Amino acid sequence: MAIIKQFDISTGDAYAAGETRQFSITAEDNAIFSLEVKNEDGYYYNFFNNTFQANQVGLKNVMIKNNVYQGSITFPTVTDADQYDIYLWAEENTYHIPVEEVRFDDGSLDINSTIGSNSKLIQKVIYQTLPITLTLSAISINTLTPWGSVSVTNSEISTTVGKSSPKQPFKITTATAATKACRIDRQPTVHDVITSKSRTVGSAPEDIIGENIYPTTSDTDTVDGVIAATSSGAVKVVMDNNVASNIVVGDRVTTDKTTDTVNGDFSTEGGSSKIVMDHVCSTKMAIGDLITSPIVGAEINTRAHFVGALNPDGDNTSEFQMVDYGGDPAAMAIDDGATLTFSSFLNRNIVPVAALNPDGDNVKEFSITVPVVSPELYGIRDGATLNFSNQKNYRWPLTNINGLTQGDKLHVAGNAVAGNIADYVDSTTLREGLEDEERIIHRQINALDTLGQKSTRTVNGTTNLVTIAQPGNIILDTQQVLALAGDSIKFYGYGTNAALIEDDWDIEFTDLKVELTDSTFVSGTKPTTTTSGAVSASATIGVADREGIIQNISTISGIGIAPGVVNPTITSAQADGSGNWTASAAQTLESGITLTIDNTSRFAIITGNIEIKKAGNGSLTMSFDLEKFLTAN
Repeated sequence: MAIIKQFDISTGDAYAAGETRQFSITAEDNAIFSLEVKNEDGYYYNFFNNTFQANQVGLKNVMIKNNVYQGSITFPTVTDADQYDIYLWAEENTYHIPVEEVRFDDGSLDINSTIGSNSKLIQKVIYQTLPITLTLSAISINTLTPWGSVSVTNSEISTTVGKSSPKQPFKITTATAATKACRIDRQPTVHDVITSKSRTVGSAPEDIIGENIYPTTSDTDTVDGVIAATSSGAVKVVMDNNVASNIVVGDRVTTDKTTDTVNGDFSTEGGSSKIVMDHVCSTKMAIGDLITSPIVGAEINTRAHFVGALNPDGDNTSEFQMVDYGGDPAAMAIDDGATLTFSSFLNRNIVPVAALNPDGDNVKEFSITVPVVSPELYGIRDGATLNFSNQKNYRWPLTNINGLTQGDKLHVAGNAVAGNIADYVDSTTLREGLEDEERIIHRQINALDTLGQKSTRTVNGTTNLVTIAQPGNIILDTQQVLALAGDSIKFYGYGTNAALIEDDWDIEFTDLKVELTDSTFVSGTKPTTTTSGAVSASATIGVADREGIIQNISTISGIGIAPGVVNPTITSAQADGSGNWTASAAQTLESGITLTIDNTSRFAIITGNIEIKKAGNGSLTMSFDLEKFLTAN
């Protein structure tokens, strides 16, 4: 018996342009093997003429001498992605070493990393992918108005999945709109480079214990008509205005408390439960309202009492009946003139908006679902002001958190507001600002959580590119509205590490530089214009084109500019086309003189060198955040 100990071949993606790859089989002497390579079209590799052919062919029953067999496989040039399955059989009385399995995160077998076999066969797979592109670009991450209509010319580098590329120069050009210009604040660094990451939000957020998911009132409106008392189920509420203008599904509904004064002494002696007030009760309360007194220690506060009926006998609109759903009203006396407070059931239950215009026939109507708390009855009074609070959450499920990391920024677009991926920390600070300040953490939740779910690994059948999706939760440091559910959102990570985490790109930038130029984008050039007429001892200078300046920042130089400590500054507002500039000092100039603009320009170039130490799993765009080192006006 002989043992095959090791099969060595690089299983990284092969170049689309073709390449020759060496392999070796280490075994005990006299071990016998067969080797077969088949492409996705069912053609077999001929080890003798280094081509693929339709007839089944390979290395058959080869005996190993001196403990190793070495050979090579030549992968041809392709115009579409290809796959090569490699089969190594142990023949006759030959066996592989016992298997040592390696699995991907999703639990599937990684055949390329697994060694040995419990059968006669070892299998490997090599993908041949078409070139991928690393695109270097520039953006205003917050889409600031001065950067609107900015024109960017990208720099593109072609490479292959998993391969390296030597250091090479790149150049990105930017041009602002004709009425805008930019100035340099500092030189760019690698930390100004952004990798974007698109993700899909799950169907609903996940509440965190103790989180206030209705933090603020987002809008108010007034009820138009009495909402009859009910004990449960769907209730439709008509408002004064179109509900779509100030309400969204999921909003919590509350209403302000009201007060009124008792008209005449009241006592529960003799079973009395009817109280007369100073005002018409329907303007102050609704059935189901909780009754309390602002007086500390008032008897009515010792047990929950509710409004059970308005004008119970039909003869006094200022009278209501008090009930205690736990039994008879508690024994108590209420003095004439005492103030009572009435609070809607909306305030003691979380009652969200269920639908807008639920029947499709009234744009001023919305529905809620009354909580079932038998045998209580609930109603809403006519004219009550309802408060609507958007639901907002810190924690959200994503279909894929792979590649995201703490600190990534959420792009502000659609329903998303500014926020960063961050741990959730509920804490209290004691003796804040003092030497013995102490922070007590009540609850801390990690920014990213897989929830124990497995990732999925997918090989695209057309491109052979691999994608990995890991479902899980993220936490943002800013609560997001309920409408974010189901959205496609985008995150930005800064620095080359973001590209490594997201798409397995290992990149190094060096010699980064930004420079203002003229429209030729040639290093060392500056924007210029010419005087459109003679200037005599005047701060008003007529020029052929006024573009490229920023008021009170740009300076000008040229033949005839009066010498001084500094060149004059342009103090007039930005504009395009021919017209007049106003300088900070009077000048005398000839017509047709060339003036050079310093400190500002419409045009900028970002240059440097980039080395790809390892190309990732697919094409990637990395953008310089212009806001970090340039200011546009």
